[in-house]
Amino acid sequence: MIPQTQKTPSPTQTQTTRTEEPLHPLLPLVLGVPEVGPEDFEVIGEGLIMVDYKTPEQCRMLIEMIEQLDADFSYDPELPHATHDLNLIRLGLMQEADAFWSGCLNAVIAQNWPPYNDRGLHHAFALKYSYDTQKELSFHVDDSAITGTVKLNDNYTGGELIWPRYGLSNVDIPIGKMALFPGGITHGHYVAPLLAGSKYSLTFWSAQTSEKYEQAKQAWT
Repeated sequence: MIPQTQKTPSPTQTQTTRTEEPLHPLLPLVLGVPEVGPEDFEVIGEGLIMVDYKTPEQCRMLIEMIEQLDADFSYDPELPHATHDLNLIRLGLMQEADAFWSGCLNAVIAQNWPPYNDRGLHHAFALKYSYDTQKELSFHVDDSAITGTVKLNDNYTGGELIWPRYGLSNVDIPIGKMALFPGGITHGHYVAPLLAGSKYSLTFWSAQTSEKYEQAKQAWT
């Protein structure tokens, strides 16, 4: 049975303010994305596709960066569908993510969800699930037209991202691949309880209006 969907979570207690922190020394090893053309995707389920994004080694370095930034990933049980997360602005990756989304993924999205015309990213962030932070995320939809998600590691038990309406999960999605889906309406999802280890991931939310994209972009340009 599909659990009851929560209302769309607004951007929650995220570190979104621009910072004058120096660039992290690992950042040059994490930067770099592949060329993705309009046909360079794999359908992995109903309304769910996958594209290349980062290599496993880049993902490993990215986890090191996340840990060294000492972000607040604490969890409020009174807000079961909200998270503390780390904005990609703090990681120095937001401009690259925005360029990849607008320059490469726009054509992929148009190919898979016509006549939708993507407006660009308005929010992108890293998440950590662990026994010291949060262990699960309740059933919800996103503040997003098209959502992207990237698994940064797989050395944990439980913590699967699940789309119950379609009987799908991210268990078999490789590290560094980006799964794309309509996260705001049709593809409600949740994260199953983490049983062991720590899980790291990236999430990308596309703007539903051009105005929302332009307003968000001011934070990283």
